[in-house]
Amino acid sequence: MKKLKICKVKGCKRKHWSLDYCKSHYAQFKKYGKIKSVNIRDNTIPRFCIINRCNLKYYAKGYCMAHYAQFKKHGKIKSIKIRDNTIPRFCSVKGCNNKHVSKGYCGRHYKQINMFGRIRDDEIDRTKFNIKGGRLRINNTWTPKNMNEGYIDASGRFRVYLPTHPRAGKNGYVLRAIVHYEYFNNDTVTKEFNIHHEDKDRLNDSKENLKKMTHSAHSKLHHKPVFTKMVCKICKKEFKILKWRTAEKGANRGKYCSQDCFKKRIVSSKTRKKMSQSHKINRGSMKHEFCIQCKSTKYKHIGKGLCNSCYQKKYRGVQN
Repeated sequence: MKKLKICKVKGCKRKHWSLDYCKSHYAQFKKYGKIKSVNIRDNTIPRFCIINRCNLKYYAKGYCMAHYAQFKKHGKIKSIKIRDNTIPRFCSVKGCNNKHVSKGYCGRHYKQINMFGRIRDDEIDRTKFNIKGGRLRINNTWTPKNMNEGYIDASGRFRVYLPTHPRAGKNGYVLRAIVHYEYFNNDTVTKEFNIHHEDKDRLNDSKENLKKMTHSAHSKLHHKPVFTKMVCKICKKEFKILKWRTAEKGANRGKYCSQDCFKKRIVSSKTRKKMSQSHKINRGSMKHEFCIQCKSTKYKHIGKGLCNSCYQKKYRGVQN
């Protein structure tokens, strides 16, 4: 059996890694060009912070992670005491049992101090807030008498408070257009349908202005394709093209009505020479000088000795 190769440094019995050194001594030699320290610490033995009364694990330069952060920021150790993160902390305000976030306060009280400079619990009616701290909207339930009691959401639609409705959200509010359509027409609006406003005013929820539609039909109604009229440069006929197509990259967008007119366009002699040279079959094939089937060099070689048009006809069923 072969003997195990060991590091050549005296007193080091580690396994050989490269250039007759172990892994750690090779790293020293590669970085400094020589071996600086012969002694190598055993990583199996745990190390701790050098600060007195600190039993946290070693991180860098003899310090734990917390003391090393102090040393890196200030150049010295300012405070020896370190809080134990395993012990839970709570808000310092009386009667508040929420978790600590910053500077002895929970998230809600810390925001109050940043915004107003004081705690405003006595000034705010807590009955208007939910469990998570968000402000509640207190409105009476919808009835035919109080149809206009509610609020306007971010999309500009009016919502009323009706928690018993099947399409109501978690806060109990539903679109007023749905409630009015069901009330006036004695019909239910399920999740598959939407309510369309005829005059495109989202706040006008009158009986004549509401119409029940599917989501696909409603989206098609509001997002109709926009066409623009263009004049063909060859035949001088008017034709329609989608407006977004004219904004696409390309010099010939919206100039020709059909492919036939595009082929009839006037091309200079220089561009014709470039086109003929680029489409020669001997540029794409090393074996064949011309197409096997049509025996011409008009189109570029694609594969199996065939030009582009012959290859499309044979293998893809394309007919010109």
